[in-house]
Amino acid sequence: MLGVSQEIPALLLPLSLATLGSHWSLVRSRIHYPSDVIAGGAIAVGVNAIAWTRLPPVRLRSSRPATAPHPTVDGRQPQPRHPGKRAAMRFVTNRMLNPITRPLLQRGWWPRTQALIETTGRVSGLPRRVPVGNGLRGDSFWVVTEHGYGADYVKNIQHDPRVRVKVGRTWHNGTAHVLAEDDALQRLRWLGRPVNDSLLLLIGTQQLTLRIDLDVRRPE
Repeated sequence: MLGVSQEIPALLLPLSLATLGSHWSLVRSRIHYPSDVIAGGAIAVGVNAIAWTRLPPVRLRSSRPATAPHPTVDGRQPQPRHPGKRAAMRFVTNRMLNPITRPLLQRGWWPRTQALIETTGRVSGLPRRVPVGNGLRGDSFWVVTEHGYGADYVKNIQHDPRVRVKVGRTWHNGTAHVLAEDDALQRLRWLGRPVNDSLLLLIGTQQLTLRIDLDVRRPE
C-alpha cells in the first residue's frame, strides 16, 4: 500500500480505508488479534523502507533534478504541487503529529532519529519550532522539506537565516541556506534514513534541500 501510494498519492486515502476495513473485520471475527494487525503494519513500513533503499521509485531514478526551480523572473517562488494533498498533510502533521513530538523533542525524550529546528517567525518575531529528521552530518545539518517553499519554516528562513537546531539534548546555532539547485531526492539517499525519508516522500508534495552551517563553537 505504501509503495503504490508513493507512486500515486491520490490512492493513499482509499487504500488506507480499504486496508483498515479489511483488518477491522478480521479482528471482529477473531481471525486476527489487534497485535497482529499492528505488527503487520510495522513490517509493511519496514519492507517499504528497504524496497525504497534498494530500488527507488521511478521519480527517484529519473535523471531530471527533483528540486524546486529557481524563482521566476518576477521574483515569485514556485508553488508546491498537489495543493489538496499538501493541505491535508499539513493538517495531519501540524495539528496531530507535531503537538505530540515537539514537546518530547524539547525535553530530549524523543529518539535521535528526529531533531528540532527553531526559526524566527517572519511576522511575529517569535521562535517557531518544527520537528524534522535528524540531518546532523559533521558541522552541517541537512533538511529536506516536505512542501518546498510552501513550508512556513522555509519562509521564515528566507526572512532570517539564523536558526537553532536541537539534536538530543543539545542546541546548536547556525545559518541556513536554501539550496535550490541541489537534487533533494539524491540528498535523501545520501542521508541514509530510509524509514524517515520514505514517509517524507509519501506525504510530501515538493522536496527542497536546506543546509544549516553550524557555528564553530561549543554547543549551548
